[in-house]
Amino acid sequence: MQNPNLQVAIWREAVAIIDANEDLLLRASANSNMAAAANAAHQPEVAEQQYAEAARLYALAPQTEAIRADRLENEIRNAQLEALSFAFDAALARLTRAQDEVRQLSNNYLAQIFYSTLGEVQLRSHHAAEAEQAFRPALALAEQKLASLGSEVERINWRKDAAPVYLGMVEAELVQGHTQESLDLFERYLGAPQRLGQRHRHQAISADPDPSWLTSQLPLLSRKTVLAYGALPDGLAIWICDDRGVNAQWISQVNEDLPEMAARLYDLSSNPRSELSALRRDARSLYRALIAPVEQRLVPSRTLVIEAAGWPERVPFEALLDSSDHYLIERTPIVHSLGQYSDAQMHSESSISPDLRALVVGSTASSQGLIPLPDVAAEADTVAAGFRSPRVLKGPDATLSGVKRELTAAAVFHFVGHSLATPNGAGLMLGAAGARQDSSGLLAADAFRHLDLRNMEMVVLSTCNTESGSDGSRGFNSVAEALQRSGVPHVVASRWAVDSVETRGFVEDFYHNVLSGQPVSAALRQSARNMLANPRTAHPYYWAAFSAYGLP
Repeated sequence: MQNPNLQVAIWREAVAIIDANEDLLLRASANSNMAAAANAAHQPEVAEQQYAEAARLYALAPQTEAIRADRLENEIRNAQLEALSFAFDAALARLTRAQDEVRQLSNNYLAQIFYSTLGEVQLRSHHAAEAEQAFRPALALAEQKLASLGSEVERINWRKDAAPVYLGMVEAELVQGHTQESLDLFERYLGAPQRLGQRHRHQAISADPDPSWLTSQLPLLSRKTVLAYGALPDGLAIWICDDRGVNAQWISQVNEDLPEMAARLYDLSSNPRSELSALRRDARSLYRALIAPVEQRLVPSRTLVIEAAGWPERVPFEALLDSSDHYLIERTPIVHSLGQYSDAQMHSESSISPDLRALVVGSTASSQGLIPLPDVAAEADTVAAGFRSPRVLKGPDATLSGVKRELTAAAVFHFVGHSLATPNGAGLMLGAAGARQDSSGLLAADAFRHLDLRNMEMVVLSTCNTESGSDGSRGFNSVAEALQRSGVPHVVASRWAVDSVETRGFVEDFYHNVLSGQPVSAALRQSARNMLANPRTAHPYYWAAFSAYGLP
């Protein structure tokens, strides 16, 4: 449930219903949950009253270890509320009183949120060194938890829980002037999925950030420049790094309009009928905020690699406008990356040529509420024509089992059809073998992680919104991300629902460029510029829909 005000109303009813119940723990838990909902709904007075009532009830209940843990978590959440209200002394005093009890309990979850909260309070009190010391044990516990994860749901939840720890620690390092250490931590946060499993555990983070790994990667960035954006607790960090070194810009107290502007630019860009003047206004403002601070270090001959966490993930960087009214994509090729750890784990790339084994899938599978896509077969045939020996699966042949069987041998995978995002993940819609023509199966993002894709050089997903996960932002369940995490060096994916007619021309132009020897990001840039030059398709909806992910 995403509506915090509705949650407050539900918990208010629940508290009223069970108020006379003799189970003190049940009542305390209800008050604590209502407090959390009120906090999320920006109702601090209600939250404060509910935390206090929960504390009273917890104190009256028999003090078992479980109840002590619940009582302490209630105190920690209360301290978080006090910090949000700038009552830092009260929050620190509350946490200090709880610290000894937290240490006595063998509860890693409780310890992690305690030290994370203590770090946040110290950070917001402008005590960066003390915040760093508080975050260290929380960071160690988060890494310990990461190594034990098995399912995608666990990993998604881990990322939500661990984000305040990592990003708080990143800020603590950055504001102390530790530029390279802060970027190393940020990269390790972005690269957490790559460090899962036995073969990556030797890269687990230590209590003291060590930028040596990042230092070893910098000489490899001779033809590209990395721009990393981190939405941190108290501002925005922008790192710029390549073989010339690492620099950072710290923008404290980011204007609240920027995240809203980023979301609005995405909405305007993804709507072909949106007003261009409004779109260009926001594109200029975001350029000034995100690119201008580091503009002097950008070199047109270098590919621009974008990494992001938080609200900058939603920014269509290609559509940002400079002071000369040129879009950023006109200046240089752009590729989006999941971080240096992810890039380092990708298998060796080779140029995309007509000799490569291509799997071209034109899926007409659909589901209730989705309109069948026109031109699916035509686009599949257009793409296949560029390769010498393509494997083409169209219509009834584009089944889930058939595609999975062919994927491991393919070097290029082109998919045109519907994608689907659900609360449980995202995937590509395919037919079901032996079933009705309108039956479908889902090639889920998670399935790519279990396939051997070591031969795969490039994947092009010509469908709607394959870049984002089911929560609308890039995450563990994104199809494009899953392919990159599986080692595929080049992924081209759509940000939003695309126009199938114009997309066919865009795709044809892209394949002409890339099969002529251009790098993937340069080929995509050339196709975008060609579409931008055409008045009929000059709106960013058409040319900014597709982005390059992975390596340039």
